[in-house]
Formats: sequence, C-alpha cells, structure tokens
Amino acid sequence: MRHDPATDVAMIPGSTAASRRAVEPGRRVTLPSGRWAAWNQVILRAPGFPAAGLAALASPEIGRAADAALDAPAGGEQDQTYRAVFQREILRVGAALQDVARSDRFRLALGWQNHRALATAVEPLLRRRLGTDRRHSNHRQHEELVAGYWQRYCLKNDTIGFFGPVGWTRLDPDRPATTLTAGPGLVDRFEVFFESWAMDRLATVIAAEPGMPAWLPPRRMPYVRLDSNTARLPGRPPIPLTDLEASILRHCDGVTPAVELAAVVRAEVPGRPDDAEVFDTLNRLCRRRLASWKLELPLTPWPERYLERALRRIGDPELARTQSGRLERLLAAREAVRAATADAAPDRLVTALRELDRRFVEETGTAATRHEGKAYAGRTLVYHDARRAVDLVLGAEVFDALRPIELLLTSARWLTYKVGRGVTEVLRGIASAAIERGGGTLDLSTFWFDCMARLHQESARVADGVQAEFQRRWDTLLDHSGDRATVTYAGSELADRVAEVFAAPRSGWGGARYCSPDVMIAAPDLAALNRGEFTLVLGEMHLSLNSCRHHCFVTQHPAAEQLFDCLTEDFPTPRLLPALPKENVGRLSVRTHSALTREDDYVVVLAHHTVDAARPRTLPAVDLTVEVEPDRVVAVLPDGSARFDVLDLFSEILTDVVLDRFRILPERAHTPRVTVDRMVIARETWRFDPHDLAFATVKDEAGLFLAARRWWRSTGLPQRVFVKVPGEDKPFHVDFDSPTSVRMLARSLRRLRTAEPDDKALITVSEMLPDPGQLWLTDADGNRYTSELRIAMVDLTPTDPVPPGAVS
Repeated sequence: MRHDPATDVAMIPGSTAASRRAVEPGRRVTLPSGRWAAWNQVILRAPGFPAAGLAALASPEIGRAADAALDAPAGGEQDQTYRAVFQREILRVGAALQDVARSDRFRLALGWQNHRALATAVEPLLRRRLGTDRRHSNHRQHEELVAGYWQRYCLKNDTIGFFGPVGWTRLDPDRPATTLTAGPGLVDRFEVFFESWAMDRLATVIAAEPGMPAWLPPRRMPYVRLDSNTARLPGRPPIPLTDLEASILRHCDGVTPAVELAAVVRAEVPGRPDDAEVFDTLNRLCRRRLASWKLELPLTPWPERYLERALRRIGDPELARTQSGRLERLLAAREAVRAATADAAPDRLVTALRELDRRFVEETGTAATRHEGKAYAGRTLVYHDARRAVDLVLGAEVFDALRPIELLLTSARWLTYKVGRGVTEVLRGIASAAIERGGGTLDLSTFWFDCMARLHQESARVADGVQAEFQRRWDTLLDHSGDRATVTYAGSELADRVAEVFAAPRSGWGGARYCSPDVMIAAPDLAALNRGEFTLVLGEMHLSLNSCRHHCFVTQHPAAEQLFDCLTEDFPTPRLLPALPKENVGRLSVRTHSALTREDDYVVVLAHHTVDAARPRTLPAVDLTVEVEPDRVVAVLPDGSARFDVLDLFSEILTDVVLDRFRILPERAHTPRVTVDRMVIARETWRFDPHDLAFATVKDEAGLFLAARRWWRSTGLPQRVFVKVPGEDKPFHVDFDSPTSVRMLARSLRRLRTAEPDDKALITVSEMLPDPGQLWLTDADGNRYTSELRIAMVDLTPTDPVPPGAVS
C-alpha cells in the first residue's frame, strides 16, 4: 500500500487544500534590527478557570491577626485572638474548598487528570462535617489535593484540555491597537486522543494473534547494510547470509506484508521455499536484530487510524473482523468519554473513563495506567486538547514593546553558536577516527552509534562552560550590585554593548535558529493596554525550540497551513530530520513532538522507527555517508544530491541540553527585577536553603502559619510568589495569606528534606508578575484570566554555509 502524502497533514484541523485557499498565509514579521523575525501565528496560553477563583482560599484576616500576634508579647491576648481567628477562618476556607470540590467544572477537570482522586480524596472531603468532625492529617491532605489542582486550574498557563485551552492569535504590527473578542463559551472545539502507548499495547496484542504475522510488514533494521550475501552492522564483524536470508532482508521494506514478501522470495530463491520456511527464517533474522516483524504504529496523535489501516490489509476476513472488533470497542468507549465531556457531566465522565479502563484491560490483558503518581506524564489511556474561543490580534503597541527581546535573542545566538562549535569539534574527532578505522568511508549509522557513548556527556560539558561564560558576560552588562529590588535600563544604552559582548555570526545549528519566549502582558484591562499603559514580562525563554510545532498546539490550529507557510519561509529547502522516540523521561511525548514535518523533508531512521515506513524520503541511517569538512561534519544523501550538517540530526539532543539554559543572572541569594524599556527580562528572585526553613516542621496548623508568617516577614517577600523546589516538575503558587497554601509549601519542603537530607540544593522563589490586578484577558462574562503569549522567534541568518538545494 502506498503512502498518501496528504494523510498526516489532512488529520490536522484546517489543513486541507480547500482551507489553504480560504485563509490568508502565515508570514514572518521582521523585528526592527532586520536580524530576527517573529511568526505572526502566536500561541495564547491561559487556564480554563478565572484567577479570582483562588481568592476564596486566602484569608487576609488570618494574616492580620498573625501579624498582630507576632508584634505582641508571646502568649498574650493577641496570641489567643489569633488562634480564635485562625479556627474560624480555617472553617471558612474549608467550606470554600468543599464548594470547589463539588463544582461540576472542577470535578470534570479532575476527572480528566486523576479520576481516581474523586473517590479517594474528593468524596471523603465532601463528607466531612466542618466544625463537627475533627481535623486530622488525611483531611488536610484531601484539602491540599483539591487546592493544588485548583491553583493550577486558576493560575497556571498550561495547555491541556478545557482547563488549559490553547488560543491561536495573530501578531499584526500594521494594526494600530490590540483587539480581543471572546467567544460565547470558553472552548471553541476539543478532541479526545488515545495515548500512543495505549494503542501500541493493543497493536502488540493483536500482532500476537495466530495468523496475524503473515499480514504484518517486516522491515530491515536501519543500521543493517546489505552487501550481497553479507550483513554489516556498526561495531560488529560481517555476518554471512544464506541466499534465503539475503533475499528476505532485501525485501523487508516495512510496507510489504510478510505473505506477499514470501511470494516474492519464493520466486527469487532456488528451491522455492514455502511460506513456513520464509517465516521461520524471518523470525531468526529478528532474533539476531537484523529485522523487525511487528505491528508498528507511527508517531501521531491519531495512532488508531494507522491501526485501522493495518487491519484493513488483513486478507483473512474472520481474522480481520475479530481484531477490528477490539479496536472498535475501544473507539466506542472513547466516544462515551468525549460525549460526557461535551455535556459537562463529571459523573458520566468518570463512569465512561472507568468503562474505557475496563474495556482496555479486557482487550489487552494489561493495566490501563502507567507512571502512577507523576502529574505531567501520560498516565491514562486518553487525553484531550481544546481550542479557546477567542479572537485576539496583537497590534502595534505590543509589537513595539517587544523590541528589548532582540537583546536577548542576540545573546541566545551567541550561546547556541558556542555550543554548536564545541560539539562540532567533538563530532569531528569521532568522525575522523571512524573514517580512518573504516578505511576512508563512514556510514551515518556507524557514526551515530560511535557518538551515542559520548554525545550527551560531551555536549552537556560544553554547554556548562558556555552557560557560565554567558552569565559572566551578562553580569558585566547589568549592574545589580547591592540589594536593590529593581534595576532599569533603556534598550538603546545596552544595544551596542550586547552586540559587542555577544557577537556571533549565526546560531549554532538549524533548529537553534528558533527561540520561543513566553511573554506576559501586565495591564489592568484591554483599554489600558491600548493606551500603552502596560509592561511586558518575560517568562521562560526556550532555546533551540519552536514550540508552535507541538502536536498539542498544531492539532488545535484552525488552519495549520499557516504554520507550514511560516516554516517554509524559514527553511525554503528540505531539511534533514531524525526519527525520534515516541517519548523520553525529560521532554518528549506525543503532545510535544513536532507536527511540522513537510513531505519534502528527509527523515532519517537512526534507531527509533516512529514514522510511517511508506512515507516518501524516509531513509535508513546506514544509507547515508558521513564526511568531515573544514568547519563541520556532514551527512550526505545516498544519491549525493545534498549535504547536511550532522548537528541538525543531533538537534533534539542539543535542544535537551540548551533548552533551559537561558538564565542571564547567576544563582545568588537575591537577584533584582531587571527591566529594559517596557519589558521585565528577569523577575525578582530569592533562593533559600530548605534546611534553614524551620517553620516547615511545625505540626500545629495555627503554629505553622504563625511561624511561616514570621519567616515571610523577615525576608521581605511579596505576599504572592511562585516556588520551585528541586525534584518537582513545575513551580507552584504560594499565597502567604492562605493557610492551605502555606501548608502545601511546608509539606513540599519536608519531602525535599527527607529525600535529600544532606543536599544543599536551594529552593527558588520568584515574584508573581503580572499580579492579580494586571490581568487583561477576559471571557465573554468579564472574568479575568492569567495568560502568556508563546512567540516563535527565528534568526534570519542561515546556519548552513551552502544551503542544500531542493531535490526534485
């Protein structure tokens, strides 16, 4: 069966040829220097619940009573008054948490994230009789679970489901003012997806059914080169093959079913082996890791569609019917999940999710969950993504205020350039030694295996040194001596110095041309923003990553061709890309994989076969050669028509190394807020040794809050902050007027001290900026939301000295 080049793109909403004609093309917007551009397609990330929802968990009254007690003699009347206020207010906050826990939208969101917690934590919490039942550890933990999810749903700019719907907006500097129109509902559309691991497990079970292997297409491993009747693998002696083995491997293309392959081999090999002999030999080749004979699904948000396609190829009608039935029953169970979500029915959703779990266990014989306890992992069988109902166009006032970002982009170019040069020297040494060892030739697969033993460690070592120098250079540019809370600069006074200190001819590799800053707008409302009464706040600056590419964003774009238009402006000729694993511990999942791979891009299968084998321009690594040029190492296509810097093939590894390296200030006990023109490029930050925070060990609730309040006042921290604790995935919000929030902070500190009793890793505390009075994003009812803009920035200087030409 031939690959349909439109298959994957057609799955993306708005990506048909008809829609391409109906929408304006995506384009780049060049920044004032002419050296950088921004995609006009901008992601709006915002939670699905208004920020005001968190206010009920705070108690300014407890805070005032605590302050009065701290200012008075210990054990006096003020202390008794404080404890009385605390007991009264803790019941009010408990009632507010129960109100949250019984609300349909919260239960629906928690049902999606952790539906078991509804039974184990939420229901017990709702059964509590406040003021009658004694408060105990389990009750407090249930409150903290609800509060933890609630603060995430109200404040975190996540992208997940209807409680973090993605908004696609436009940057248009020709428009004089920003415009915002909210839809009648929060969500315009949503889609329920199977986790790829769930479909992979089903495919494995189906493939093991008697009679199924005959209809599966075997493939030769991408590191195996056939040389007549010899198989050659990296680092191993040549493997002699029989005529039958060589013929089978020659026809293992990942597309031809085994039963058809056997017919071809039978006609080609003397003695005309029957199917059983061909299949036995094929199994032996698989055991020797020369071939793979599985039902492999490519990396896509819609793996069930490829599974359906594989099942349609089965030539045995009864086998096809029974195996297709397994998938159809899971699809029906997923549809029930989708319908319950559409109807905002949390009880039905939980029932549907449990039925989906039960059906999955029945069909596969394996558990319906994995990664138990990990908040950001793909634990369950399905997930959903949604698009926010908003029409937002960012006008000239926002574009003009972005100008200081060019200073940061200039330094980012220097950082990736230096890392790229350092890693290239490592690769040149590995390639040169391998070419000499191989008698003057080197294939990409051998080079890849040689690199894997050293690349991660060496690239991290290079990046550590470059980052230290990066921060030292910024340290010479910015005066943040003393203990000032803020320092302010005009962009014009920094521009020449930044250009000199961070001079670099280009970014480090093709993917490093991209930076994806998260930018927040601090403005009380849209009218103030239009008047220019606002400040931009830089969040994270993601290096070597265009996060507009992620499946979780692209699947929700109304016209994804606009993203491909922008990509083609940046890379007008084909790219050479690696086939990546479906996920890794640190960053990759199906939601964060790139959806922006064009049909004319080359995809090299190095080790992970996660692309459709029928896709055009999919190449096994062994078919490419590697050569050393004066300033780079290149991979050469099999026909010699194009040469690519191998850094592009290692780009995802390098992205993992540099992604979060953009920190302009070194880690000190205190660093100030740094503002350039109207952009805060670094928020005020404090660092503390968790072992010095003795309040975390106080067991009495009222005593804990009082001790924490004493510590908070001594530090001068703002009332609301974000805290990043080593070992935890994400920062969390802390409000020092909220007893529940303070308890959650203390629990996190105790966990850290237990896990690493002698570790000196510091916790990082950052000011909350924008603050609750600076939230301009509203829905149709006027509710206010936190938000951030994720903007794809691209270096307009190509990284390849001789860009590879397009190949017809």
